[in-house]
Amino acid sequence: MTVNTLVADGEKEDLLDWLRAIDRLQVDAAIVQDLGVLKLAEEFVPDLPLHASTQMTVLDALGAKKAFEWGMTRAILARELSLEEIKLIHSLVPQLQLESFCHGALCYGLSGQCLFSSLLGGRSGNRGECAQPCRHPHEMRWLEGGLEKKAFGHPFSLKDLNTLAVLPQLVESGISAVKIEGRLKRPEYVAIAVRAYRMALDGDPLPSGMERDLSQLFNRGFSTGHLLDASEKEDLVSFDQPGHRGLEIGKVKKFSPKTGRVVIDLKDSFLPQAQDELQIGEKRFTAEKVDKNSVISWSLKEQEVAIGAKVIRLSEEPLLARLRSSYEKEKKVPLKVEARAELDFPLVLFFSDDEGHRVRVETEKVLEIARNQPLDRDRLFSQLDRMGDSNFSLEEVSIDRTDLAVSPSSLNAARREAVEKLEEQRNRHYVREQAGVDLSERKVGGELPGGLIAHVRGLACLNAAIEGGVDGLIIDSDDPQGRPMAAQCLRSDKFFFLRLSPFGNEQREVFAEWGFVGVLAANLGQ
Repeated sequence: MTVNTLVADGEKEDLLDWLRAIDRLQVDAAIVQDLGVLKLAEEFVPDLPLHASTQMTVLDALGAKKAFEWGMTRAILARELSLEEIKLIHSLVPQLQLESFCHGALCYGLSGQCLFSSLLGGRSGNRGECAQPCRHPHEMRWLEGGLEKKAFGHPFSLKDLNTLAVLPQLVESGISAVKIEGRLKRPEYVAIAVRAYRMALDGDPLPSGMERDLSQLFNRGFSTGHLLDASEKEDLVSFDQPGHRGLEIGKVKKFSPKTGRVVIDLKDSFLPQAQDELQIGEKRFTAEKVDKNSVISWSLKEQEVAIGAKVIRLSEEPLLARLRSSYEKEKKVPLKVEARAELDFPLVLFFSDDEGHRVRVETEKVLEIARNQPLDRDRLFSQLDRMGDSNFSLEEVSIDRTDLAVSPSSLNAARREAVEKLEEQRNRHYVREQAGVDLSERKVGGELPGGLIAHVRGLACLNAAIEGGVDGLIIDSDDPQGRPMAAQCLRSDKFFFLRLSPFGNEQREVFAEWGFVGVLAANLGQ
């Protein structure tokens, strides 16, 4: 269960209620980002397993070690890591389970560090509200040979992650789980993505056409992200198309503006289907009628369609219908019933499910010698196999004596009682004693200087801030002028904090000489 957003002070009481609720639900783990959430969870739901969210920016062994020391059982690694880096983390911190993304959307910003959406529109990705400005078009300008150049596109929109080709190497790197990014995706997409990776992980060959179908459901173009060495990486950016690219099924061979009929020079074995969503240039339309290699759409009548233009299929209706049928079938809990019959005593029924839950019920009426229709296995099965809208289905029935009878109403009442008892057993929550707490009395340790603090970059900006009357400053560890800026702070009797780069773990001994009063850490390892 995700609890991986940053939490405001005024939300702590609600947070505690939520943590206790998911603890009672016996979730396998809570995924957390906020260190305050981690602290409260450890104190008030100590038996709830915790996983470090990818938003925690665990990207090295130091961060993984810290996650383990703070009680987390698994870290969902930053998506910017290579296979070799994952392997190294596993070798240095083998006691921590590692999880890696294997399929879905990629972010341009460093995991857990992107402020793009919050700065532009006040919707923070660290609060689960990212507006995805990286998918919007941008105009780029640069100088080349003294002349200004321009381009318009989507420089921050990355292709989707697809690791099917490197999944064996990903597993061998030491991960315990792979993660499919499926939020805001249609259920058909989730169905085929999960099935493909389940088969690949089990070592089963993917059926012919499955990878094509995976692309048909949704793709911005695929890449293996940052997993491979730089020399092996494909271009990560989907510059011209931030959304679904669909699949090219051919090119326009003929077109009739009078009827809206498009004849397609088909590519490979693609065949259009009725109700397919298609695109030619900027025109999107539904194929109302299909005849071999031609489609008719009323929306194309009196339109202009260029001969030779690509025909893109955005969705394939038969594929969607097939995938829907795979998960819309109602799945019920199978039950077995063992019946013990004895003359002049109630019929005793033992109901058991596939998870080991077992209940005992009796009929209200006692058993009698059957006159016409004895209660044999088939009759008992027919009478008990009336589960209605419950979550159960009867799979197996046995009875040790078949010359007796009991009233159907008595069997029905026993069946209803058994279902109620089983549901109660399956839904039973464990409850821990949890003392109340007044969060307002909590104290934050470590007094640090405050006042008006400016985050600056470059010596000129630092001097301007000092002249303006700032009390303290924040200096970036990767600022080329960082050392003289630190010296200027000391000369001006201004305290400053050092803001570490997410990848700045290697030069801590150098920064120790700068004289900062505190550090703004960018990841757990720092």
